[in-house]
Amino acid sequence: MVADVEGGGPAVVLLHGQPGRAATWDRVTARLSGRYTTVAPDRLGYGRTGGRAGDFSDNAGATLALMDTLGIDRAIVVGHSWAGAVGLQLALDAPDRVSGLVLVASVAPGDPIGRIDRLLALRGIGELTALATLGVAGKALALPTLRRALSRVLPSGAAELVAQARPDLNSWRAFAAEQRVFVERIDDLAAGLHRITVATRVLVGGADKVVGPTAGATLVSEIPGAVLQTVPHAGHLLPWDHPEAVEAAVDSLAG
Repeated sequence: MVADVEGGGPAVVLLHGQPGRAATWDRVTARLSGRYTTVAPDRLGYGRTGGRAGDFSDNAGATLALMDTLGIDRAIVVGHSWAGAVGLQLALDAPDRVSGLVLVASVAPGDPIGRIDRLLALRGIGELTALATLGVAGKALALPTLRRALSRVLPSGAAELVAQARPDLNSWRAFAAEQRVFVERIDDLAAGLHRITVATRVLVGGADKVVGPTAGATLVSEIPGAVLQTVPHAGHLLPWDHPEAVEAAVDSLAG
C-alpha cells in the first residue's frame, strides 16, 4: 500500500473507510504528527494504491506488510467505519503487532445489517449505484464553487471529504466489492471478539446515521476491557469533524 508517513515517535496506523483515501486523516495527522509517526495509507483498491479491493484479512495482511516495509514492529491501529473491521482482524491475527486499537464509527459483527446495505451488496445494483454516486459526485465536487454550495446543505465536512478522497474509476469498484465483503463476512468476526487482548477504545458519534450507536455498544460488550467514548451530536465523519476526539483516544492508549 502507498501511504503518507509523517512525524516521529510511536507509530499510529490510520486506516480509512469505504470509500476514502489517506486524506481522510489530514486533520488527525496534523494533530498527531508532532508526537507520533503517523502512517495513513490508501487502502487496497483506492487512490495511489489502486488494484483490486480486498476483504478484511487482505487489508490486515497489507497493513502488516506496510509496517514491515517501514520497520514498524508495533503500532496503535485506528480504523474508521469499514476499516474498523480491519483493525479487529489485525488484533486477532497479530496481537503482538498492535499496541492499541481505536475503532472510529466502526462497523461491528453482530450488529443488524440494514436493507440499504444489503441492497448495495447485490451484484449489478451495487456497482451501478457506486458508479453513479462516486463517479459523478466525485467529479462534480472537484469544482470549488459547487463544493462550497453543497457544503451549506450537506453534513459538516461531507463535501470536502468526498472532494479530498477524489473518487476515480477504480474507487467505485472497490466500494461495491467491499460492500459485499461487509454483508457476507462481517459476522465471521463475532466469535473472536472475546479473544481480543489489546487495549481498545470505541469512538462513536451520537448522531451517526451511517453506523448506529448499537454498533459501538456491541463492540464494547464483546471486547474485554474496551472503553466506549461518545461524541455528542456528532455524525459519521469523526476523523474530519472531530479530529480532537481521535487524538484523545490515541493519547489515552499511548499514555
